[in-house]
Amino acid sequence: MIASLRRSPLWLLLALGCAPEAQPEPAPEPRPAAALAPLFPLEVGDRWRERLGPDASRTRGVTARTPTGLAVIFGQGDRRPAFYASTADEVALVTPDGRTLEPLLRAPVRAGEGFSYENGGSRCEVRYARTDASREVRGVALEGCVALERTCTHPAGAPFPVETRRVSEETYCPGVGRVAVRTTLSPPPSGAGTIAPVELASFRVASGPSLAPPGRFGCDDALLLPSDVQAALGPRWEWAGEEPLAEGCVHRFTGDEDALEVRFVRHADEAAARRARALGLGEGEPVTMERAEARRDAAGLRVGAVAGRVLVSVVGRGDVSAEGVGRLLPLLESLAR
Repeated sequence: MIASLRRSPLWLLLALGCAPEAQPEPAPEPRPAAALAPLFPLEVGDRWRERLGPDASRTRGVTARTPTGLAVIFGQGDRRPAFYASTADEVALVTPDGRTLEPLLRAPVRAGEGFSYENGGSRCEVRYARTDASREVRGVALEGCVALERTCTHPAGAPFPVETRRVSEETYCPGVGRVAVRTTLSPPPSGAGTIAPVELASFRVASGPSLAPPGRFGCDDALLLPSDVQAALGPRWEWAGEEPLAEGCVHRFTGDEDALEVRFVRHADEAAARRARALGLGEGEPVTMERAEARRDAAGLRVGAVAGRVLVSVVGRGDVSAEGVGRLLPLLESLAR
């Protein structure tokens, strides 16, 4: 009998219930997770230029580290700094003493997965949609970007008078950081369905790629932070605004009754920039020095430097420290290159 079964066809064995035991299918490999830290660089000196809708822009950057290792971000128009903590497991907006206010990213960063959290009575869910997204900033292709959707339900009260659902579509790219945010509120406040989208226009990040020289040099290229001026000249100096030029940008600062203007202007070539500096500083003949000495006259303190094709000039009115301007100038030259 056993011998005859061995010679039986497969269909007969199946009919007799003697089919070979089915092997379980192997478990699918988990989707690869994106590294967390590169998605939100926080080196001191990193800075980003963001477009806030069609009519506004701002420059923000990492200005310092606290003794406990928190990154301090401060920028144009900010009244107070923001603090960020970054670990292998989480990047979060935190209080100055390190208490988490809102987790921005949390490991594992894997498509289809996510996390949830509560924030002051609000309930939030984050879902990673993609970890292979592509973006382009100023002609530079950014790959391996993470796209996520953050959905938060805010109870009636602050900051909304009625229960409100906030949905944010956010994109973070390795070595650069946040490149886009689009937020929708439901129900919309005051009849507006969305708030201004945030788009990265330019950046200077230690871990990121270098941007190509711009076709037109403007405020998106002269990424000067208020903290740059404060570090060189003192904390009383506040950013008062910027003005785009045809081939440059003017940054204005005020301190008590005094004023400071930092001007970046790109010329046709380096020789033209040197000639403009000589004339602007009131010198009789063009000079070949890299930097002119600061001088004072009825117009105030003036100093200029040439960085390639860009003339960087500083004009101070009132009690402006020539020594402080001298400390600021090398940074201005580096921002112009």
